[in-house]
Amino acid sequence: MGDAEWRLSLYFDPAAIRGFDPRRVVSELVSCIEGLEAHREWLCTIVAELFNNAIEHGLLTLDSSMKYTTEGFQEYYRRRDWGIDALDDGWVKMEFVHQPTSEGGFLQIEVIDSGNGFDYTAVAAGRSLERGQVSRGLMVVRNLCADVQHSPPGNRVKAIYEWTRNHTVRRSGAGLKP
Repeated sequence: MGDAEWRLSLYFDPAAIRGFDPRRVVSELVSCIEGLEAHREWLCTIVAELFNNAIEHGLLTLDSSMKYTTEGFQEYYRRRDWGIDALDDGWVKMEFVHQPTSEGGFLQIEVIDSGNGFDYTAVAAGRSLERGQVSRGLMVVRNLCADVQHSPPGNRVKAIYEWTRNHTVRRSGAGLKP
């Protein structure tokens, strides 16, 4: 499948969100694709970060600035756990689109949530958000991907990971079909 174009869509309602570990699905998926398995760790990191952001900031509207202190960090994850357990509305969609190239391929990862979104322009400009949110995880995703784009109102993100069979990561989205 590393030389094939393919698409996979996943939809998670609150019950599915409670029982889903995106790293396991990605790990299984990439282990089936010749050449892409060497990129498993990076892809798991990208998907986990985007999925968790959709839940934590999209559905639960948690404020990352809470994590600045030890007590706040603990409270943030208590609220996250409680919020996920109490979640009775909302959804997260993930779509993977693979386009092969002669040297490897592009894997587009799109995550959409039913939340109200956030000020992604501040994140793109490297500023902290109004509520003090930090975007360390999103910076990691940007460093691993050829391109990362948010769409209004901030509840949709598309990351493009370019991979090669020699295990290098390129950070140029040139050549990707729309």
